[in-house]
Amino acid sequence: MSWTDKQKVVVPVDLSEFSYSAVKVAGDFVSDNNKLHVIHVVRELNPNALGGYLGKEYTDNRPRVCQDLLNEKICSELPGVHIYVEHGDPGITIAGFATRIQADLIVMNSHGRRGMKQHMIGSVAERVLRLAKCPVLICKSEAE
Repeated sequence: MSWTDKQKVVVPVDLSEFSYSAVKVAGDFVSDNNKLHVIHVVRELNPNALGGYLGKEYTDNRPRVCQDLLNEKICSELPGVHIYVEHGDPGITIAGFATRIQADLIVMNSHGRRGMKQHMIGSVAERVLRLAKCPVLICKSEAE
């Protein structure tokens, strides 16, 4: 298989405009949009954050809202892209998802940092890099 023609490319997004640029980069590695698998991970809610009470009637609408937003933002521009929204720790969930679908490549952005943090990539990107069983391409912003 060629480096530039992948069968399954995973692209994690955090709903920031910066993260969407990785989808465009990932598009260079596939011949068809249906080979792109965009994932957003919704972090689990801390029950203490809401005063220690999440009533039985409480419904977490974040996954549905994120799914709708991603469908509107990405699928309208790139028909055929697969969109997934999962719960959990982002780094672990992204790496596990890539393994589960047998991805050939993960393409993701790392948010730029200043000062001492400029020597480290983002914590999610770093965790994905350590845990993934396939190659990971980390993209930096143009400003870095």
